Amino acid sequence: MPTSVDNRLLNIVKETLGVTVQQVSQFTRRCKLGLKIDHVAVVCLEREGLGVIFEYCLMHNGFGCAVGRCRVQAEQANLDRMRERADLLRDPPVKFGGWVLMGAVPELYAPGPESAQLRQLLEQRPGSGVLRRGRTVLVETLFFVTDAEDPVPIPLIGVIDSTGMELEIPGPAVQPVLAQAIPLLNRYKGVRATRKPWPVFDLYNPAWQTFVPSKMSPTFPVRLQLPLRDIPVFRDATVEQTEHVLDYARGRRAIDPMCSLKYGFIGLDFIWPVGLQEPRTYMEAAWNVFPWPYPLVTVAVRPQLGEPGCVVKLAVEPREERAASEEKDEEGVDLGVDDDSEGEERLWELDSDGY
Repeated sequence: MPTSVDNRLLNIVKETLGVTVQQVSQFTRRCKLGLKIDHVAVVCLEREGLGVIFEYCLMHNGFGCAVGRCRVQAEQANLDRMRERADLLRDPPVKFGGWVLMGAVPELYAPGPESAQLRQLLEQRPGSGVLRRGRTVLVETLFFVTDAEDPVPIPLIGVIDSTGMELEIPGPAVQPVLAQAIPLLNRYKGVRATRKPWPVFDLYNPAWQTFVPSKMSPTFPVRLQLPLRDIPVFRDATVEQTEHVLDYARGRRAIDPMCSLKYGFIGLDFIWPVGLQEPRTYMEAAWNVFPWPYPLVTVAVRPQLGEPGCVVKLAVEPREERAASEEKDEEGVDLGVDDDSEGEERLWELDSDGY
């Protein structure tokens, strides 16, 4: 399950950090793996490193840049105050642990339309009833941003409609990961001063086996039928050379398990495709903060795949969403799911307490 955080601890960070998303986003570094993406800013809620802002590489599923401190940090007095307030929490005592994407916390923005739009999107929660309808979720997508390179796994926020049958993914303006990872979408960085055009993305259509140019049909908002049958794949419209796109979309090409930090840093449930040849998986692995290898360099690390402390789990469908799928199955729709599957092993949207 996604790492749940102590909401009281998160509230302390919101009230005490004293640094905004806009300030941090000006100075996030470029990925060193040759891809045209920037790191994203995450706030540490571990006991060691509470309130410290780190840069996270989105390629950190199987490999990625070191997770180190951002150039912009809260003042030490603010960090000390956070720890003091956290230690005073009782009934129950504070639960340290977890990581939060700064861009997904509206209170960490300077006042403006960005925080208002994001708050409105994130505050959609399930109403009464069994099915999770009319709620905000996450969907893993793949973005080709560099010619002849692998796609970048990027979680996007989407909203399940009131029928529970359709997922709508709004555009980049309200996508906190995308807006910071794609340099020309980051309105706070100096790169926007170059007056280069805003990036345009094309969505891959697996049935047509081609990318649909956004100038032919606007890409956003993306509307997808549930349950998902494919992994949504996008490309920067300037990218000309992409490989194995259909295999990625259909799940025939293996993708590294989703990193535990990425899996939990927005605090929304993921909704996953069904029937993929290579089902999606995610890691359960704790991140630890310590100085290494030099006293003035602080990094965060987790166990690597295959090492003790890193457990890989299958991302599968929950009972409550399966109920809707079974209704479709009775109407003659092939779901690609074994009828005799029972219990937790069939979960494909993963529960989270959220924040």
